[in-house]
Amino acid sequence: MLTSRSCPEHCTYCPHRITASFRQRSVENVIAELEELCGRYHACTHIKIRDPLFTFDRDRCFHIAEAIRVRGLKVLV
Repeated sequence: MLTSRSCPEHCTYCPHRITASFRQRSVENVIAELEELCGRYHACTHIKIRDPLFTFDRDRCFHIAEAIRVRGLKVLV
């Protein structure tokens, strides 16, 4: 699962340099996808977040974690 695209930095040495603007999915959008996956597979779902900048915005991470807790989503992250 990806929660953002591109990168906010413009490092000249990075081999993964992407020139598109940095975009993060909203907390609501990420949670909606998690809810869909949990509903589709009816069990404890293992989710792999392959997003190198997932922790870029600390508050956003906390909001995602809180939304998972409040909605009672049974996910292994």
